Amino acid sequence: MVRGPMPDTDFVVHLLAVLAAAVLSAWDMAGLGIAAALVGAIAVSALSFGNGRSQLAGTGVLYTALPVVALGWLRGDEPLGFLATLFVLCTVVVTDIAAFAVGRAVGGPKLWPEISPNKTWSGLLGGVVSASLAGIFFAWLSGTGTPAWLASLGLVMGLIAQGGDLAESALKRHFGLKDAGDLIPGHGGFMDRMDGIVTASVAAALIAFAIDAFAPARALLYGS
Repeated sequence: MVRGPMPDTDFVVHLLAVLAAAVLSAWDMAGLGIAAALVGAIAVSALSFGNGRSQLAGTGVLYTALPVVALGWLRGDEPLGFLATLFVLCTVVVTDIAAFAVGRAVGGPKLWPEISPNKTWSGLLGGVVSASLAGIFFAWLSGTGTPAWLASLGLVMGLIAQGGDLAESALKRHFGLKDAGDLIPGHGGFMDRMDGIVTASVAAALIAFAIDAFAPARALLYGS
């Protein structure tokens, strides 16, 4: 969306930066993974300079690399890494499905018609409430975390996921595009399926880091 036709040199640098970030985070070096993403973003911005879109060119590297680092960092914190990662993914999926279902069933005022004409306030409310309920069920089914904490966290994750969805829609409108790509026909592109995960995973990692950077998975699930 921000760089035009691919593949090109920018795409190769972008891909290498994301791969480096993924490998480094898998090797328990999330800090270096973030550094690789930043270097890649700077390099792509420099390569794209002068094409009229240079201000946003480098952000694509961060947009795709930081969620990989965030989820890899959470997943690597055993023994709760898998459950922490699963919780983030579950809240995003539940939010998306519930927002769509409630929005279609209830309808009502549009959330932001200039950006996303199909989204409604009822869908937003249904999505975040469902994510909160999912947090309670997750605590009960998995035996980890506390229902009150995960309900609150689910609500926050749901809101952030919906924010990521709107941001993706705003970016498409800015460039006059209907779809982010054609990899998944009928779904607006691959990143349209991942936009909520992008923002929610990074937010989850930041929350865990703020609580306990040395035990992020436990911090995310228990809030302590």
